[in-house]
Amino acid sequence: SRRIDFHMKKSRKIAIGIVASLLVLFLFLEFWLGAAVKALINNTAPLVLKTDVHVERVTARVFSGVFHIRNLRIGPPETFEANMFEMPELTVRLRPSSLFSNTIVIDEVTVRDPILTYELKGLNSNFSALLAPFEKEPSDKEPAEKSPAKKVAIGHFLFTGAKCRLAIANGKGAVVPLPAIELSDIGKKNGGVTAIEA
Repeated sequence: SRRIDFHMKKSRKIAIGIVASLLVLFLFLEFWLGAAVKALINNTAPLVLKTDVHVERVTARVFSGVFHIRNLRIGPPETFEANMFEMPELTVRLRPSSLFSNTIVIDEVTVRDPILTYELKGLNSNFSALLAPFEKEPSDKEPAEKSPAKKVAIGHFLFTGAKCRLAIANGKGAVVPLPAIELSDIGKKNGGVTAIEA
């Protein structure tokens, strides 16, 4: 009976250790991931886009599949003055288990009240200035084989409350409301589409 007692106590300690480890992992993912994504956006996006990019807050609920971004701002390219894009709120709800499959299933994407600025200086626009570094001359070399990209399937997409600012002087200009965009079942028929296609 002493041996059974010993094994039971040992088993309890192991079980408590496993539960504690899972709890720590859960808290780590729930609170650390949002901060990590925020840091990634704020530190990496400016290097890629060659302009100021800042997000105020990212919340990531890994196990429920809810991601929330607040106050994302993309600043003006060099020589321009107005922020290109301001987005108070983005919510993405996905199925966490699909992250391990070939197709990520996103139940809902909601973008609320964004402001998009199209700024002109002479014959150039802020968008052409931003995209210029990414425009490459066609190459004769055969592209190297790549592993198939993950696909996404989006159940519901809502882009609402958007406005477009047409700026000509000093980054200021008329603001025009844009109609809402609502789409359903993006990529559903084809078993998903690439992120760029979506």
